[in-house]
Amino acid sequence: MSIVATRVVIQSRLNSARLPAKAMLSVAGMPLVTLAARRAANTGLDVVVATSTESDDDPIVSAVTRAGIGVFRGSLSDTLDRFDRATRDLRPDDVVVRLTADNCLPDGKLAQALAAQVDDRTPYTYVGGDASPVPYGVSGEAFTVAVLRQAAASADHQYEREHVTPWIRERFRGRPLDVAHAAPQWAHTRATVDTLFDYTVIADLFEQIQHPVQIPWERLADLLADRRSDITQGLATPHLEAKGGQSALTLGGAQVGMQYGIANTTGTPTQRSALGIIEAGAEVGITHIDTAAAYGKSEQNIGAAFRRGLPRPMVAITKVRPLSDLPVTASVSHVGAAVHDSVMSSLVRLQAPSVETVLAHRWDDWARPGFKEALVSLQQEGIVQRIGVSLSTPVELFRALEDKTIGYVQLPFNLLDDRWNTSPVQAALSLRPDVVIATRSTFLQGLLIGGSQTRWPRNIGISRDALLSRIDQAVVDLGFANRTELALSYVLAHRWVSTIVVGADDPSHIYELASIAANPRSFSSDARAAVRRALPLLPPPATDPSQWEL
Repeated sequence: MSIVATRVVIQSRLNSARLPAKAMLSVAGMPLVTLAARRAANTGLDVVVATSTESDDDPIVSAVTRAGIGVFRGSLSDTLDRFDRATRDLRPDDVVVRLTADNCLPDGKLAQALAAQVDDRTPYTYVGGDASPVPYGVSGEAFTVAVLRQAAASADHQYEREHVTPWIRERFRGRPLDVAHAAPQWAHTRATVDTLFDYTVIADLFEQIQHPVQIPWERLADLLADRRSDITQGLATPHLEAKGGQSALTLGGAQVGMQYGIANTTGTPTQRSALGIIEAGAEVGITHIDTAAAYGKSEQNIGAAFRRGLPRPMVAITKVRPLSDLPVTASVSHVGAAVHDSVMSSLVRLQAPSVETVLAHRWDDWARPGFKEALVSLQQEGIVQRIGVSLSTPVELFRALEDKTIGYVQLPFNLLDDRWNTSPVQAALSLRPDVVIATRSTFLQGLLIGGSQTRWPRNIGISRDALLSRIDQAVVDLGFANRTELALSYVLAHRWVSTIVVGADDPSHIYELASIAANPRSFSSDARAAVRRALPLLPPPATDPSQWEL
């Protein structure tokens, strides 16, 4: 009987959208890709780094070649084909372990454990993913060469070919790696390098390690869990003087329940992903999460997070479902019943007996006879503490501020929208200091910070390249690190804003945004004026995603 061979294939490229060239960032005195490869090879396994034939990836080839690691070059976009070609010399029953260069905790011992679980009955095994007890980023997959070749010959969707294993996962029941003695804090720890914040954490961690190639991944996980806890303690101080006890940032709940945002490329999150985002928000000191009955599984996932327990307290703000199914002539009793049913259904999903704040999702619903009265009744019963409205225009804001029952307003505000800084609006706001003003659309669903994958509305009056080039120039002129810091800092600089609703499709986004909010860059009135000179003011429909034509 022939001995089964194992090859670790580490995929790497330099054109990462979120953190370009991250594979070449220095960790432990060497490029990240080199560290990942050397750690995977630390028990003597055959390791190959699979990168693309693009000239941009030449530095990867040079770095790993100098370290004595094998390299294979193939298609940039068809990663599945790259893996297939990188293992053509292996036999069908040999095993491939797939790792990625942005995760440098996995080591040879972990790769061997994955490979050892692969057999004829279980041709696919993995670590990481939903319900995994290990840190996010301690991930890998192992499968037979035969299964890989089946996938390469049969997978015909771009997603399947770009991400290597979707076709395999759909057809073979995977077996998760049995991780003995997993520490409870591991599941709440982030160990990947996807943003600049991630990189600083990982780089600082390895600065303290005497033998970075040989240290076991479990020991690194323990050290990283402790370090993440220390770091995020410093992010919990809100920058703004929050009204109503809210932190400077409010976590947007749409992304934890549905495919949301024009720049979304990850689809609807799994519950594990959603819980990770919510836990990261609580970890950095975000006190509130903004959700709605209309946000898919958002309320259910938030309820699951509350039941499971969070690192720090967090409360929900929800919205009555849009009443578009009711005719405009609906009676007071019908409207009131719809409001009551919506709120009570939300409480079931949130697994809570009451909720701090409930908003009308649309101003037109608030104006319906019976809507406000139903919320006031729930408030008097103690089921709802505060009521308010999500609105879109200054006219709606004027009307809302005239209503003394309203204690919370949510409105859109960003770099391209100056409607709320006019004298009449500011005068009206000054008369209602008791009202919490939450802003949304800081990034216009990712439009203001997105890359080439961002879908672009046809009816906003400016091209992607024209707008993003002007934003990038403002970033340079004003000395900000990137588009995200500029956009968030601009809104943070407006003192009439109580809290900013920000969404994220990954915990790393939360850490990045919290870092900006907790350590804000100075944004003077002169800088704000410079933004106004540099960037266009776009009227609706450009500033109203509901009117975009995609």
